[in-house]
Amino acid sequence: MGFPLIFGALLTGAVTTVFYGIWAGLVMAGLTLLMGLISPVPKTNLKPASLSDFKFTQADEGQPIPLVYGIVKIPGNIIYYG
Repeated sequence: MGFPLIFGALLTGAVTTVFYGIWAGLVMAGLTLLMGLISPVPKTNLKPASLSDFKFTQADEGQPIPLVYGIVKIPGNIIYYG
């Protein structure tokens, strides 16, 4: 349980107490602490993206061009530019 969670719970409880009373402030502070304790923790060991993670559009001679009927999501090819 870190400082931001405790500070957020106290701040939520204080603001709720000002507008709705002491019992509502205590309930909101408790619910905020409970939410912070049971929420999932995100992964922190993410690797940075490299060039192999991206797909670049290629236009090679002899590459097949798909014939599409209807609405389909296909990777694009640059046929002509200039």
